[in-house]
Amino acid sequence: MKKTPLLMLFAMVSVVLCAQNVLSSPGDPFNCTYGDNYTGGTWTISEETWCDGVSGDIANNANIIINAKLILTGGSDISMDSSGDHNAYVEVNAGGSLYLNGSSQINKGSGSYSAIYGKAGSVIDIDSSTVTGMGNDDTWPYTGLASNGTLNVRSSTLDDIHTGAFYTRNANGTFSGNIVTDCHRGLEIKTQGATTSAIGPISVTDNVFNRITRGGDGGKKGITVERAPAGRVEVLRNVVNDTQGNGLTISDSVDVDVINNTFSILNFTTGLSITDVNSSSFLDNNISDTTGTNAFCIGLIDDANDNLFQNNILTNCEDYGVLLVDATGSGSPDNNYFKAGKIDSTVNEGFTISSTGTNYLVDVVINADSADVSTSNSYTTGGTLYVLNSTYTNDTSPDHTVYRQWYFDATVFNSKGGGISGANVADFAKNDTLYQWSATAGGGGVIDTQNATEYELSASGRDGYNYHNLTVSYPGYDTFNNGTWVDANKDISITLTGLGVVPEFSSVLMVIVALGVAVTGIAAIRKRNI
Repeated sequence: MKKTPLLMLFAMVSVVLCAQNVLSSPGDPFNCTYGDNYTGGTWTISEETWCDGVSGDIANNANIIINAKLILTGGSDISMDSSGDHNAYVEVNAGGSLYLNGSSQINKGSGSYSAIYGKAGSVIDIDSSTVTGMGNDDTWPYTGLASNGTLNVRSSTLDDIHTGAFYTRNANGTFSGNIVTDCHRGLEIKTQGATTSAIGPISVTDNVFNRITRGGDGGKKGITVERAPAGRVEVLRNVVNDTQGNGLTISDSVDVDVINNTFSILNFTTGLSITDVNSSSFLDNNISDTTGTNAFCIGLIDDANDNLFQNNILTNCEDYGVLLVDATGSGSPDNNYFKAGKIDSTVNEGFTISSTGTNYLVDVVINADSADVSTSNSYTTGGTLYVLNSTYTNDTSPDHTVYRQWYFDATVFNSKGGGISGANVADFAKNDTLYQWSATAGGGGVIDTQNATEYELSASGRDGYNYHNLTVSYPGYDTFNNGTWVDANKDISITLTGLGVVPEFSSVLMVIVALGVAVTGIAAIRKRNI
């Protein structure tokens, strides 16, 4: 048998003992499996360092400076002691990375708040772990957990942090499946004053933000997105509950997806506050229980244009369900579509415009305590709202115009019941005096669905469009002139008569005559040849 040298055996035992990382008492410097061990004071990571199951305090007012890779795993528990705010922090520099996983945690120790932040070119990756008691400032880098590089946080708990996660300028990453509680702000994506941004992509999905109430009265917010470039940010399937600030605040951004989120119990504030945001999608969200003066469930402010809101459910909104407003005079929400969904039990008004743009409300059910659909001259006048196939009982419109409309479908037949493709259908409202639309029938004689106006509501009152007269024509048929009242969706059938069968009979007769001439001519030729 080959004997193992004593020196090699000693080395093997040393590795096993080192992997246990047992401290004699909390606060003592600790050894990691390999790499830069902590010996007291500021801990500088200059080579890849793996710490499995270590625990203890970083010295008072000392820091962790990470220039290489630091892995804290296996239930590691590190506390940062500080005699004053920002005196202790974890700093990840360009090329450095912090991996916190395996039920490990970094906490505020004794004294004031500490912070964790990554500079441009850094990586912070937190998985199934905990960060508590960090941050006491609204601005980089002392917000709590902040990054100007890559920040990934998954299935973790962030508690008693000023801002649960703060992405800025060049930041990117995934924030998914986390529980964020007792924070001043849940999550922020901000450029910190930069006029342009390379931020993203950032995915915020499947998180719970609860009790966003820490700190003073001002500035508390659930999720904030600022200056997001096109297609770089998505907010999906999150729950934001019990805040003393906006559930979601978005500004100066393009093509942001906000889908299937729940925002509830929003105290003294609003649900979704959307300012200067373009070409974004807000789909299948539930927003409820906003309170406070001039609070709303959804607010579009200034140049918020070309956005789609679909299948959102708004409940118990004070004072507005949806508010479109030119608040600063710099622009008005325009060409926004609100489709399907419901606005229910709004304390004051359901859907309100105070802007100069043109916007659309389609297939929505509204039930407000005061006006279901209204306009306000509090900020500006001259806006237009088209309301199509939406259910409500009352509306008001000082200094703006509202058109109430319904779907209009028609099919054109001939006297034999066949559809007439190519037939032209034109609609004239107000007793045949106001042209509305025209359409050409397609296959089966069916026209594309049109929008028919029931009435126009403006500062001068309600102007009914009354009877809609239809003019239907097609070559070879008598022109149809008749119509219908429009106060609900319409689907009508129109039959053209008169000349419709004549061309068909004449063409058959002409063929028979031609054949007869041809037969007679052939017989004559044969007779001459006999």
